[in-house]
Amino acid sequence: MALSKITTKGILDGTIATADLADNAVNSAKIGADVIVAEDLANNAITTAEITDGAITAAKINSGVALGSG
Repeated sequence: MALSKITTKGILDGTIATADLADNAVNSAKIGADVIVAEDLANNAITTAEITDGAITAAKINSGVALGSG
């Protein structure tokens, strides 16, 4: 008889590969806190729309960057 249902208990840890996941199958609700690191982000993937007001302080900006007034 062919399998008609696979449960979590039937999947061994580390056996699901990227190719097994459908596009957009993993969303932010399924990603834990502090799991995404800089290496996971494409260049220019973060824009001002994704940054909360007040989240970037002068201490987090390279000293070679000139900040304008305002």
